[in-house]
Amino acid sequence: NKTADVRFPKILNQLGGLNPDVVFLQEVTPAFIKYYENSEFAKDYYLSSTDNAKQSYGLAYFSRTRFEYTSVVRLNSQYGRTVFFALLRLSNNHALVLANVHLESGQYEGKVRREQINAIHHRHLPTFLEEVSDVYPTLKLQGILWGGDLNIDGNEQHETLSKHWSDIAALKNKSNEFTYDVKANLLAKQTSGWFENSSRLDRFYLNQNSSLLIDRYSVLNDLNKELHDVDKDTHFLSDHYPIMLDLMIPEKKPSSSNQNL
Repeated sequence: NKTADVRFPKILNQLGGLNPDVVFLQEVTPAFIKYYENSEFAKDYYLSSTDNAKQSYGLAYFSRTRFEYTSVVRLNSQYGRTVFFALLRLSNNHALVLANVHLESGQYEGKVRREQINAIHHRHLPTFLEEVSDVYPTLKLQGILWGGDLNIDGNEQHETLSKHWSDIAALKNKSNEFTYDVKANLLAKQTSGWFENSSRLDRFYLNQNSSLLIDRYSVLNDLNKELHDVDKDTHFLSDHYPIMLDLMIPEKKPSSSNQNL
């Protein structure tokens, strides 16, 4: 849109300052990919994107290292939504599976989101894990991280997520922090309708038997504010506040310490 020339370079600059290992992106457009390709950010990060992101609107990752294996699966969606799986190697023998999503976005499309969540959990993820096992039979998975714009608003509940996955925000007592805030985020306010409320649309889930430790979860709602305070004419970076996670791989302690992984 008309703010892209301002926002896209600032998004890349902010990401570079945060120094992440992996970035989950939704609503990626060809224009954003072009900005990335001509930026300093491209020297340090690889871009992996879905085909629809190259053509109109889709999903992508930034990563410091190339993914070992990826797969994009179409979901039952009137918007052409997909789930983007990636295998991130953590060491010679260990890896992390990532699942980047942007689920159906309508306020009254909870039933469709439930079907998409069930399809990912019961069909698409097991298929991807089988493929990974076939290609890398000795690789040990440390965990599965599922995240993105799930469009889960208010009191909407999903049994599959609550039964099989750990909501990282809830684990860190942060589940009351908005990621889409029409009151505080100028861009969200400008593009919202009367029916939209501030909510936690963006989420991260970790499989419940993961060995990874969650060191930090934070909603970066200060990034937009800082930029707007400096330049009153600058549009905010996004209508969703980004989430930043720090995950740690536990090390095995000496037996005398009586501590587990």
